Amino acid sequence: MKKLLLGLVALVSMSNMSAYKINVMNTTDGSILVTVRYGETHIVDKNGHDLCDKDTMAIDSGASKSIESSACCAKTITVTAINGSASDKSINYAAPQTGFGLSCRELNFKVSNPSRGQLAAETVK
Repeated sequence: MKKLLLGLVALVSMSNMSAYKINVMNTTDGSILVTVRYGETHIVDKNGHDLCDKDTMAIDSGASKSIESSACCAKTITVTAINGSASDKSINYAAPQTGFGLSCRELNFKVSNPSRGQLAAETVK
């Protein structure tokens, strides 16, 4: 019953929000993998996956990409270097939060490697 109630609250909340984009610019010397995990809605599809599961995208050096959130609120964003001087290093981007430990608005951030072998992520306004 508790899961059903939480799911209904999430559905009503999501109906008041619109989709937004998460925009990522890669300024590192290699490709990166960005994984966005969303807050759970407890509403599952026919395969048993939460409505707001996760999105993943690879971004080449010097490129930018966007993820359409489908009105899901980002909970954690992890960036992993696929290759380049920071290969296999990962960081968590601390997205600006709108409440409940989630980020429910458009995000713009860039990933860089300020020193060889390191990753950094910063919000771009």
